Amino acid sequence: MAQSLKSKLEMMAKLSAQGPVARKAPQAPAEDFVVQKQVYPLDYACGDGVLEAFCYVDAATFLGLGDLAGDSLDVEKVLFLDTETTGLYGAGVQAFLVGVGFYREGAFHLHQLLMRDLSGEHRLLEALDVLCAQFDTLVTYNGKSFDVPLLRARMLLARMRDHLPARHIDLLHPARRLWKMRLAHCALDDLEQHILHQRRQHDISGSEIPGRYFQYLRSQDERLLEDILLHNQRDVLSMAMIAAAMCSQLAGPLEACVDVDRYSMGRYFNRQGNTAMAQACFDSLEGSPWQYAARRELAMTLKRERRLQEAMCIWQDMAKEDIRRRDMLPYVELAKVYEHRLGDCQRALDYCLLAMQCPAGARQKQELEKRKKRLQQRLARQQKG
Repeated sequence: MAQSLKSKLEMMAKLSAQGPVARKAPQAPAEDFVVQKQVYPLDYACGDGVLEAFCYVDAATFLGLGDLAGDSLDVEKVLFLDTETTGLYGAGVQAFLVGVGFYREGAFHLHQLLMRDLSGEHRLLEALDVLCAQFDTLVTYNGKSFDVPLLRARMLLARMRDHLPARHIDLLHPARRLWKMRLAHCALDDLEQHILHQRRQHDISGSEIPGRYFQYLRSQDERLLEDILLHNQRDVLSMAMIAAAMCSQLAGPLEACVDVDRYSMGRYFNRQGNTAMAQACFDSLEGSPWQYAARRELAMTLKRERRLQEAMCIWQDMAKEDIRRRDMLPYVELAKVYEHRLGDCQRALDYCLLAMQCPAGARQKQELEKRKKRLQQRLARQQKG
């Protein structure tokens, strides 16, 4: 042991006499970041969707998709963005591919910012930041929950100030409002199939993308990236067409062939405070299976607008139609009006008793019992007086 320690000391003395060992700085792989650019003509189509359609969307309708106010829009200031990442959860997740699309000079330009190695992240973020500074509106699909928070977090870690457009429209939310009642799912490829009537062929699953990318990092086999790049291209192109399809449907809601879509659009306009358009959508459902639900929705809107007489007419019609006593809402609402507005406790009690014949949860039953007891007590006092 002593001999071993002595030999180590001698070796250290020799190295010290030779001077410090020169160390090489770590080298980044060649081309650890690249940008791939493609240009699509405006007549490029995907099923029933065409890129040119977005150039003619109504500004207020488009901005309304993101619950934004305004009536002016510069199409060339809109940036469509989609990311492919190294995972879905965890602090170390990175966006290794960012696809962005924009309209410029009579064409649709698609840039794909790709990290060929994880060391290229800073360059990717810098290039993205420079690009984003040229636009005032960002369009994503589920980007508010995932893409944008991820990019902002990575830019913050890189000590960069991001220039992602503050005006952000996430198409997932209006897609759900417009089509979720008809479609089982509202993923982007589902909308391509059912709204654009185009099914993707040989598309890689999003869950496979992180593993495929890490496989590429190990092997440097460029073929492993081909499906990922194509998947990202389709997402960016589809966003522009889906946004146009949404605006087109909202511009002519009564032209929708599917009843449930007109009902969904009525709810959409209702949410935005456009009662006239909502009522037009609901009225168009006369005789359809969605008529009852439309009346229900419209009556509550009229109530919020203090148009009680109109709402009462609808509730009374609903009560006549609901002979099986399956929906307590019209009875409860009529009971409220007769008790608090018209002071007719007997009519209010009659509707309360009808409401109690409907299926209800424990809390609803408790509230109805309280209303019934209160009305009976008021009637008893009136009879004594």
